[in-house]
Amino acid sequence: MKLAIAPEPEPTCTFAEMLPLLASLFDPEPTRITALTGRAKRFMTMGAASCPGRGSVGRYGAGEVRRVLIAMELHQMGLAPEKAIALLNEHDPRFGGSARIGVGSLFSYIDIDMDGLRMAAQQHLPHMFGGAS
Repeated sequence: MKLAIAPEPEPTCTFAEMLPLLASLFDPEPTRITALTGRAKRFMTMGAASCPGRGSVGRYGAGEVRRVLIAMELHQMGLAPEKAIALLNEHDPRFGGSARIGVGSLFSYIDIDMDGLRMAAQQHLPHMFGGAS
């Protein structure tokens, strides 16, 4: 008799757990945290991450956190939110983009500090991104 071993679930975080990471990267003044929260949630409803709906707590995987970070970084560089999401979708095979191109090559054309994003993610969400606890 073979025993089936269930795969370990992907580590996730809530939006509240993601917010300190966003704040550390986009450095809002304390009075602007509400605006940062609104921008991040807007990107999520536009397709950067799945949204659970009103009244339920969303859990976001590492891929969704990365998409939100990248979309916000593109917006910070001057792209409209719709363009940032469209660009991500165009280069991400999971969303109908060209698997041949991939998100990684997208960054050869723009100046996003992926190492900085990765280090911040490891610091603020170590259970998801393998950072020190």
